[in-house]
Amino acid sequence: VDDLIARVEAASQTGGTVVFSAGGMSFDDPGLAAAAGPFLTGRTIFVAREGEPLRLSRLSVIGQGYAAGGNLTVGPVVDGLPLAGIVEADVRDLTRLSVLAGRPLGGAAGLSVEGTYAPLSGLADLAARIEGRDLRTGIPEADRALAGGSTIAVSLRRDAAGTAGRSLDVSTQVLKAQASGTISGEASDLGGSVTLSDLSVVRAGAGGDVAAEFRLTGPERDLTLRLDGTAQSLAIGEPLIDRLLRGQTKIATTVSLADGV
Repeated sequence: VDDLIARVEAASQTGGTVVFSAGGMSFDDPGLAAAAGPFLTGRTIFVAREGEPLRLSRLSVIGQGYAAGGNLTVGPVVDGLPLAGIVEADVRDLTRLSVLAGRPLGGAAGLSVEGTYAPLSGLADLAARIEGRDLRTGIPEADRALAGGSTIAVSLRRDAAGTAGRSLDVSTQVLKAQASGTISGEASDLGGSVTLSDLSVVRAGAGGDVAAEFRLTGPERDLTLRLDGTAQSLAIGEPLIDRLLRGQTKIATTVSLADGV
């Protein structure tokens, strides 16, 4: 901590502004080193009142290629150290996270997260939104679908019973998807819809568009996926089969995903 100003003390309150910076940072973990970068600066205004969560307002953090800011409260350790508030961040190059993620990430993203999260207990109630620019995941089919601008919005709650996804919305130039439901080791029930306007982005030589509804149910080691939908002008790159698939094609299938496969 480089500086501490505007300190106010009363019988039950302490407040001030903290300005911090670190340069020449190095880490034994190469993934953490790449993600954090060589320097970090920031500041926040804090207020601590007896019997109330610690307040961190006008929080800002700037590193090499990224910046974040927001307003937070920090609760007591006995409650799981709950964090509540809103944080916004912008990362200009996601390749910095590739080592941590274990796959070649890329692109740029703006992130907004609002809600509560207790890191010691894992309990969460969050709404997040990602605005991506040419996102890359290392999966060619997904990368082609994510080319250009993309938006991912999710609202979820995690408690002792599992994770409940209130909503998931994904929108790219060729893909629209929505989902909601619950996910847990004992029993999952997740449903939604997906529309892909150009199948050529997921397979060379393919074509047409697909609109389908899906439902994923069952325990973690014995999941069942049900898919119902329609395809228009479907093509897979085989002339004989493509002629048979002209017009509208109905899709109805059930797949067992035993042991997550």
